[in-house]
Amino acid sequence: MTICFFIANFITTIYNKSLFFIRTSVRYASSLNDYQPTNRGSGSPAGALSSHVRGTMMLRKLHRISALLLAVFAIVHIINHLVGLAGLEAHIAFMHSFRSVYRYPLVEAMLLAAVTFQIFSGLLFVVRGWKHRRGFIPWLQAGSGAYLAFFFLNHVGAVLFGRSALLLDTNIYYAAAGLYVHPFQYFFAPYYFLAVLAFFTHSGCALYWQFPAKSRFARQLAVSLPVVLGFGVSLLIALMLSGKFYPIEIPTEYKATFGARS
Repeated sequence: MTICFFIANFITTIYNKSLFFIRTSVRYASSLNDYQPTNRGSGSPAGALSSHVRGTMMLRKLHRISALLLAVFAIVHIINHLVGLAGLEAHIAFMHSFRSVYRYPLVEAMLLAAVTFQIFSGLLFVVRGWKHRRGFIPWLQAGSGAYLAFFFLNHVGAVLFGRSALLLDTNIYYAAAGLYVHPFQYFFAPYYFLAVLAFFTHSGCALYWQFPAKSRFARQLAVSLPVVLGFGVSLLIALMLSGKFYPIEIPTEYKATFGARS
Protein backbone atom coordinates (compact mmCIF):
# COMPACT_ATOMS: atom_id res chain seq x y z
CA MET A 1 0.00 0.00 0.00
CA THR A 2 2.86 2.38 0.85
CA ILE A 3 4.53 1.65 -2.48
CA CYS A 4 1.29 2.26 -4.38
CA PHE A 5 0.78 5.55 -2.54
CA PHE A 6 4.33 6.63 -3.38
CA ILE A 7 3.92 5.73 -7.05
CA ALA A 8 0.58 7.56 -7.23
CA ASN A 9 2.05 10.63 -5.57
CA PHE A 10 5.10 10.49 -7.82
CA ILE A 11 3.03 10.20 -11.01
CA THR A 12 0.81 13.09 -9.85
CA THR A 13 3.90 15.28 -9.38
CA ILE A 14 5.16 14.41 -12.86
CA TYR A 15 1.73 15.05 -14.35
CA ASN A 16 1.47 18.51 -12.78
CA LYS A 17 4.98 19.47 -13.90
CA SER A 18 4.28 18.23 -17.41
CA LEU A 19 1.04 20.18 -17.60
CA PHE A 20 2.88 23.37 -16.71
CA PHE A 21 5.30 22.97 -19.61
CA ILE A 22 2.61 21.86 -22.05
CA ARG A 23 0.33 24.79 -21.18
CA THR A 24 3.24 27.17 -21.59
CA SER A 25 4.11 25.74 -24.98
CA VAL A 26 0.50 25.83 -26.15
CA ARG A 27 0.12 29.45 -25.06
CA TYR A 28 3.17 30.57 -26.98
CA ALA A 29 2.67 28.22 -29.91
CA SER A 30 -0.81 29.62 -30.43
CA SER A 31 0.72 32.99 -31.12
CA LEU A 32 2.31 31.50 -34.24
CA ASN A 33 -1.10 31.69 -35.88
CA ASP A 34 -1.78 35.27 -34.84
CA TYR A 35 -0.34 36.91 -37.91
CA GLN A 36 -2.94 37.62 -40.57
CA PRO A 37 -2.01 40.11 -43.33
CA THR A 38 -4.32 43.09 -43.41
CA ASN A 39 -4.51 46.52 -45.03
CA ARG A 40 -6.58 48.20 -42.33
CA GLY A 41 -3.71 50.16 -40.88
CA SER A 42 0.03 50.37 -40.84
CA GLY A 43 0.19 49.37 -37.18
CA SER A 44 -1.81 46.12 -37.34
CA PRO A 45 0.48 43.93 -39.49
CA ALA A 46 3.56 45.04 -37.55
CA GLY A 47 1.85 44.25 -34.26
CA ALA A 48 0.71 40.85 -35.47
CA LEU A 49 4.14 40.07 -36.87
CA SER A 50 5.75 41.12 -33.60
CA SER A 51 3.46 38.74 -31.72
CA HIS A 52 4.34 35.98 -34.17
CA VAL A 53 8.08 36.53 -33.72
CA ARG A 54 7.83 36.77 -29.93
CA GLY A 55 5.85 33.54 -29.74
CA THR A 56 8.30 31.69 -31.96
CA MET A 57 11.34 32.99 -30.09
CA MET A 58 9.87 32.11 -26.70
CA LEU A 59 8.93 28.59 -27.78
CA ARG A 60 12.40 28.02 -29.21
CA LYS A 61 13.99 29.39 -26.05
CA LEU A 62 11.98 27.00 -23.88
CA HIS A 63 12.83 24.18 -26.29
CA ARG A 64 16.55 24.94 -25.95
CA ILE A 65 16.35 25.10 -22.15
CA SER A 66 14.65 21.71 -21.90
CA ALA A 67 17.09 20.34 -24.51
CA LEU A 68 20.10 21.43 -22.45
CA LEU A 69 18.70 19.72 -19.37
CA LEU A 70 18.08 16.50 -21.27
CA ALA A 71 21.45 16.71 -23.04
CA VAL A 72 23.28 16.66 -19.70
CA PHE A 73 21.33 13.58 -18.65
CA ALA A 74 21.78 11.90 -22.06
CA ILE A 75 25.55 12.46 -22.11
CA VAL A 76 26.00 10.92 -18.65
CA HIS A 77 23.64 8.09 -19.64
CA ILE A 78 25.72 7.40 -22.77
CA ILE A 79 28.92 7.49 -20.70
CA ASN A 80 27.27 4.96 -18.38
CA HIS A 81 26.82 2.61 -21.34
CA LEU A 82 30.37 3.17 -22.55
CA VAL A 83 31.61 2.29 -19.06
CA GLY A 84 29.80 -0.99 -19.66
CA LEU A 85 32.50 -1.86 -22.19
CA ALA A 86 34.64 -2.66 -19.14
CA GLY A 87 32.03 -5.12 -17.87
CA LEU A 88 28.56 -5.31 -16.36
CA GLU A 89 29.86 -4.70 -12.85
CA ALA A 90 31.40 -1.37 -13.90
CA HIS A 91 28.21 -0.38 -15.73
CA ILE A 92 25.92 -1.18 -12.80
CA ALA A 93 28.21 0.52 -10.27
CA PHE A 94 28.22 3.71 -12.36
CA MET A 95 24.46 3.44 -12.82
CA HIS A 96 23.77 3.25 -9.08
CA SER A 97 25.92 6.33 -8.43
CA PHE A 98 24.15 8.22 -11.23
CA ARG A 99 20.73 7.13 -10.00
CA SER A 100 21.30 8.79 -6.63
CA VAL A 101 21.11 12.08 -8.53
CA TYR A 102 18.57 11.67 -11.33
CA ARG A 103 16.11 9.56 -9.33
CA TYR A 104 15.84 12.18 -6.62
CA PRO A 105 12.08 12.96 -6.88
CA LEU A 106 12.43 16.65 -7.79
CA VAL A 107 15.19 16.02 -10.36
CA GLU A 108 13.30 13.12 -11.94
CA ALA A 109 10.09 15.15 -12.12
CA MET A 110 12.00 17.95 -13.90
CA LEU A 111 13.55 15.50 -16.34
CA LEU A 112 10.20 13.90 -17.16
CA ALA A 113 8.57 17.31 -17.57
CA ALA A 114 11.42 18.34 -19.89
CA VAL A 115 10.96 15.15 -21.93
CA THR A 116 7.23 15.85 -22.26
CA PHE A 117 7.81 19.43 -23.37
CA GLN A 118 10.66 18.45 -25.70
CA ILE A 119 8.48 15.90 -27.49
CA PHE A 120 5.56 18.31 -27.84
CA SER A 121 7.54 21.37 -28.93
CA GLY A 122 9.88 19.37 -31.19
CA LEU A 123 7.03 17.74 -33.11
CA LEU A 124 5.33 21.13 -33.33
CA PHE A 125 8.43 22.56 -35.02
CA VAL A 126 8.59 19.61 -37.42
CA VAL A 127 4.94 19.95 -38.46
CA ARG A 128 4.86 23.76 -38.71
CA GLY A 129 8.05 23.95 -40.72
CA TRP A 130 7.17 21.12 -43.09
CA LYS A 131 6.37 23.31 -46.12
CA HIS A 132 9.03 25.94 -45.40
CA ARG A 133 12.07 23.78 -44.64
CA ARG A 134 14.80 24.05 -47.29
CA GLY A 135 18.19 22.37 -47.49
CA PHE A 136 19.78 19.20 -46.13
CA ILE A 137 20.65 20.42 -42.61
CA PRO A 138 17.12 21.63 -41.71
CA TRP A 139 15.69 18.29 -42.82
CA LEU A 140 18.43 16.38 -40.99
CA GLN A 141 17.63 18.35 -37.84
CA ALA A 142 13.90 17.70 -38.21
CA GLY A 143 14.38 14.00 -38.95
CA SER A 144 16.74 13.37 -36.04
CA GLY A 145 14.47 15.38 -33.74
CA ALA A 146 11.41 13.39 -34.80
CA TYR A 147 13.20 10.12 -34.10
CA LEU A 148 14.31 11.37 -30.68
CA ALA A 149 10.69 12.26 -29.90
CA PHE A 150 9.66 8.72 -30.84
CA PHE A 151 12.49 7.23 -28.76
CA PHE A 152 11.80 9.39 -25.69
CA LEU A 153 8.10 8.57 -25.77
CA ASN A 154 8.68 4.84 -26.15
CA HIS A 155 11.77 4.42 -23.97
CA VAL A 156 10.72 6.59 -21.02
CA GLY A 157 7.26 5.04 -21.10
CA ALA A 158 8.77 1.53 -21.05
CA VAL A 159 11.02 2.40 -18.10
CA LEU A 160 8.15 3.86 -16.07
CA PHE A 161 5.99 0.84 -16.89
CA GLY A 162 8.77 -1.56 -15.93
CA ARG A 163 9.29 0.16 -12.60
CA SER A 164 5.69 0.78 -11.57
CA ALA A 165 3.74 -2.09 -13.17
CA LEU A 166 6.28 -4.91 -13.57
CA LEU A 167 8.22 -3.97 -10.41
CA LEU A 168 11.53 -4.64 -12.14
CA ASP A 169 14.86 -2.93 -11.71
CA THR A 170 15.11 -1.15 -15.07
CA ASN A 171 18.84 -1.74 -15.41
CA ILE A 172 20.93 -3.00 -18.32
CA TYR A 173 19.13 -6.35 -18.28
CA TYR A 174 15.81 -4.60 -18.82
CA ALA A 175 17.26 -2.51 -21.67
CA ALA A 176 18.99 -5.42 -23.38
CA ALA A 177 16.36 -8.16 -22.89
CA GLY A 178 14.71 -7.54 -26.24
CA LEU A 179 18.00 -8.22 -28.01
CA TYR A 180 17.99 -11.78 -26.65
CA VAL A 181 14.44 -12.81 -27.53
CA HIS A 182 13.70 -13.65 -31.15
CA PRO A 183 12.54 -11.76 -33.24
CA PHE A 184 12.70 -8.59 -31.12
CA GLN A 185 16.43 -8.14 -31.76
CA TYR A 186 15.57 -6.95 -35.26
CA PHE A 187 13.76 -4.01 -33.72
CA PHE A 188 15.95 -3.21 -30.71
CA ALA A 189 19.35 -3.32 -32.45
CA PRO A 190 18.55 -0.44 -34.87
CA TYR A 191 16.29 1.17 -32.23
CA TYR A 192 19.18 1.83 -29.83
CA PHE A 193 21.72 2.49 -32.58
CA LEU A 194 19.57 5.16 -34.23
CA ALA A 195 18.65 6.75 -30.88
CA VAL A 196 22.27 7.51 -29.96
CA LEU A 197 23.10 8.56 -33.53
CA ALA A 198 20.05 10.84 -33.62
CA PHE A 199 21.13 12.52 -30.38
CA PHE A 200 24.60 13.35 -31.74
CA THR A 201 23.17 14.37 -35.13
CA HIS A 202 20.54 16.65 -33.61
CA SER A 203 23.17 18.23 -31.36
CA GLY A 204 25.42 18.81 -34.38
CA CYS A 205 22.58 20.47 -36.28
CA ALA A 206 21.97 22.76 -33.30
CA LEU A 207 25.67 23.72 -33.30
CA TYR A 208 25.49 24.36 -37.05
CA TRP A 209 23.25 27.40 -36.54
CA GLN A 210 25.62 28.91 -33.96
CA PHE A 211 28.20 29.74 -36.63
CA PRO A 212 27.84 32.64 -39.11
CA ALA A 213 26.67 31.67 -42.58
CA LYS A 214 30.00 32.76 -44.06
CA SER A 215 31.86 30.21 -41.91
CA ARG A 216 30.88 27.35 -44.16
CA PHE A 217 33.74 25.03 -43.13
CA ALA A 218 33.04 25.58 -39.42
CA ARG A 219 29.36 24.83 -39.98
CA GLN A 220 30.13 21.62 -41.86
CA LEU A 221 32.55 20.56 -39.15
CA ALA A 222 29.97 21.29 -36.44
CA VAL A 223 27.65 18.73 -38.01
CA SER A 224 30.05 16.14 -39.41
CA LEU A 225 32.13 15.61 -36.25
CA PRO A 226 29.15 14.82 -33.98
CA VAL A 227 27.67 12.53 -36.65
CA VAL A 228 30.93 10.57 -37.04
CA LEU A 229 31.39 10.41 -33.26
CA GLY A 230 27.75 9.42 -32.82
CA PHE A 231 28.08 6.62 -35.36
CA GLY A 232 31.06 5.15 -33.49
CA VAL A 233 29.45 5.47 -30.06
CA SER A 234 26.16 4.04 -31.34
CA LEU A 235 27.92 1.03 -32.78
CA LEU A 236 29.88 0.35 -29.59
CA ILE A 237 26.76 0.55 -27.40
CA ALA A 238 24.68 -1.62 -29.74
CA LEU A 239 27.42 -4.26 -29.86
CA MET A 240 27.89 -4.14 -26.09
CA LEU A 241 24.17 -4.59 -25.41
CA SER A 242 24.11 -7.46 -27.92
CA GLY A 243 26.83 -9.27 -25.96
CA LYS A 244 29.50 -9.03 -28.66
CA PHE A 245 32.26 -7.96 -26.24
CA TYR A 246 31.39 -10.38 -23.44
CA PRO A 247 28.46 -12.71 -22.74
CA ILE A 248 25.40 -11.22 -21.05
CA GLU A 249 23.05 -13.62 -19.30
CA ILE A 250 19.60 -12.04 -19.16
CA PRO A 251 17.58 -13.17 -16.10
CA THR A 252 14.36 -15.04 -16.84
CA GLU A 253 12.09 -12.35 -15.39
CA TYR A 254 13.39 -9.82 -17.93
CA LYS A 255 13.02 -12.16 -20.90
CA ALA A 256 9.50 -12.94 -19.69
CA THR A 257 8.46 -9.37 -20.50
CA PHE A 258 8.74 -10.40 -24.16
CA GLY A 259 6.94 -13.69 -23.68
CA ALA A 260 10.05 -15.84 -23.39
CA ARG A 261 10.02 -18.67 -20.83
CA SER A 262 13.78 -19.09 -20.41
